[in-house]
Amino acid sequence: MSRSSSRRGQTEPLGALAAVFAVGVGLTIYAGFVADVSPGVSDRAVEETVLERAWTDAGADGIFDESTDDLSVPPGRLPDGYNVYLEVTTTADDGDCETVASFFVDAAGTPRASVTPPAETRSASRPIGVQLEDVPAGDVRGGRLRVEVWSR
Repeated sequence: MSRSSSRRGQTEPLGALAAVFAVGVGLTIYAGFVADVSPGVSDRAVEETVLERAWTDAGADGIFDESTDDLSVPPGRLPDGYNVYLEVTTTADDGDCETVASFFVDAAGTPRASVTPPAETRSASRPIGVQLEDVPAGDVRGGRLRVEVWSR
């Protein structure tokens, strides 16, 4: 056995500590990144959450039917302390934007008839198909589901 074989597998303590520190920092950075991008773990914007809930309730099949679908969000699924305005719009034959349905509920959870949102409103929207009452079944127009949210 040679002299050098007795030292095999050994390292300097300072080098080992530096390696352990580097691995720890790498794991911390990776865990922070995963927490930011994982759905269900990260905090989403309130308007995005309400939009998803409204989409599920009003047009889960991708089509909002004016005669059968109700544009609302049950009170238990609304964010606490926020006013919420929902709106489904489509383009009319003349090219103008036409509101098909709207719904407003105040921060106390009381549905109201109309609203004028303040300037600091946060909004989100997504496309949705719209089946109008006065149009033959199957003739679906392109539309937009829009959510506006603001605190009291």
